[in-house]
Amino acid sequence: PVRNFFRRLDYTAVALSAVSLTCARARPRPLFACAISAVLAPFQPLLVAAAHVFGTEIAFMRKALADPKLRDTHFVHTLAGVGAFTAFYADDWFPQVPYLHASWHILSAYATSLTPCLIPVD
Repeated sequence: PVRNFFRRLDYTAVALSAVSLTCARARPRPLFACAISAVLAPFQPLLVAAAHVFGTEIAFMRKALADPKLRDTHFVHTLAGVGAFTAFYADDWFPQVPYLHASWHILSAYATSLTPCLIPVD
């Protein structure tokens, strides 16, 4: 029961982080969509996170296609994201494996660290 509570809290934090990245990168800022997502995050965290991560991936892909210098960064970002996704689900299937949950966080943080090129400078 305690693990489930903190797992849900973790999901919600991930969803809110994805919403924050969307608000930072999108112009014009989709404030209404971000507000709705923030309200829905505690109830549907995986859906909210998936929608915002998908939007960020599309934005990164478009930017990498337009700027060849970003293609390697996009490739590494995508590999780290796929690795994080795999570790995320593997942690549910194999909770006894040590450091699997930590690897999900590390890979996700690394993938996210490659996204500052998406945030426009005003």
